[in-house]
Amino acid sequence: MVLNDHWLKYYYHNWFTGKLSDFLGLFYFPLFLSALVTIIQRTPLTRSRLFFSILLTDLSFLAIKLNLFINHEFVKVLSWLHLPSHFVMDQQDIVALISSYFTWVWGYKFIKNSNNSSRLLN
Repeated sequence: MVLNDHWLKYYYHNWFTGKLSDFLGLFYFPLFLSALVTIIQRTPLTRSRLFFSILLTDLSFLAIKLNLFINHEFVKVLSWLHLPSHFVMDQQDIVALISSYFTWVWGYKFIKNSNNSSRLLN
């Protein structure tokens, strides 16, 4: 993701690098959000936490990609945080939501393996 956002986009700014960012962001951000909440709450990752992290990420992505006002406000917040960026409003980016399926599959497999491991320890 870092390679794409900081190198590939700079040298090969095209539809592929843009879609790749969307797919990777929609895959990794819910996992990051779930992990962050898990660490803060000091509780194991659950299916419901993973589900709501994916849902929040997807709804935010849709809002930023489809609503001009939300898009501009999000860019302002990022600028205020000294993270200058822009988000192109492209309805075709919605195809990247398919990443959520893969996030769910990978996260669910992790949860299932974690539960099996904890049973072995007890």
